[in-house]
Amino acid sequence: MNEWRDVSTAPRDGTAFIAYWPHLKHPVVAWFNPNRRAWVASHNTQMKASMMKPPVLWMPIPEVPKP
Repeated sequence: MNEWRDVSTAPRDGTAFIAYWPHLKHPVVAWFNPNRRAWVASHNTQMKASMMKPPVLWMPIPEVPKP
């Protein structure tokens, strides 16, 4: 399930996805806020510096398993 994609193809409509910034220790859920023209992440630690530039990679959030 390695679906990492270049950030240039990431959705810019507010859709959440898994993002990777190299300086973070693990991927985080993130999205692009079109109104503010800024990257937002669910993990706020160390994100202030990251919000100035996009993540490097992204992948769609996988679907939840069905029972």
